[in-house]
Amino acid sequence: MDTPEDLKKLIIKKFTTFIPKLITTMKPFAFLTSTLVCLLFSAKLFAQDYLITANGDTIKCRISISITGKAKYQTKETAKPQKITVEDVKEFFLADDSTTFRAVYLNAEKVFMKMLEKGKIDIYESIYYNTSYMNGNGISTVSTYILKTTDTVQDLKYHELPYSNKKCKLFLEPILVDNKAVYDKFIADDKFSFKAIRNIVHLYNTGMPFKERIKLPKKKL
Repeated sequence: MDTPEDLKKLIIKKFTTFIPKLITTMKPFAFLTSTLVCLLFSAKLFAQDYLITANGDTIKCRISISITGKAKYQTKETAKPQKITVEDVKEFFLADDSTTFRAVYLNAEKVFMKMLEKGKIDIYESIYYNTSYMNGNGISTVSTYILKTTDTVQDLKYHELPYSNKKCKLFLEPILVDNKAVYDKFIADDKFSFKAIRNIVHLYNTGMPFKERIKLPKKKL
């Protein structure tokens, strides 16, 4: 099986032999467009998974996640995939969908969570699987959390009933209050869905509204 490095060399070889022929048959604008498409394709093809160890070392590798959320990695030097644990790894990145998972504390327990927003305020997502439900078929529950200044996440309040809007507002006000423009918008909008909250946090972090990215299928072991 060809390695990523072998594929890279093959594409470079094909690309360098193809370019002279392309130049002689295409108009400049069309050539430039095709070149940009090729470069973007190559960048996506060779995007690299990586993890950051507890000591701060970055390791380039190939990462897979099982349907139950268990992550493993493999490098050129390892004979088989190795488990990714919160004791040894503080963060890992999946290049296929540009997703980062980070080790955080939830009720004093250290766990990996998917990072949805990164900045002065982080938003995380965690999926809990119950495989004992309905004859072993299992169900999953998605929970979202917010983090600011510490490594301990807090559960977002937008889904709590009764009076979920009031609880959410009281919970988020002290988190947003140090950015007056964003805080004022939050109060004026008076919206408490997860989409609205994520947009406010993204605005707080970047100064820009949130734009949904195209999601790609997850890799499975």
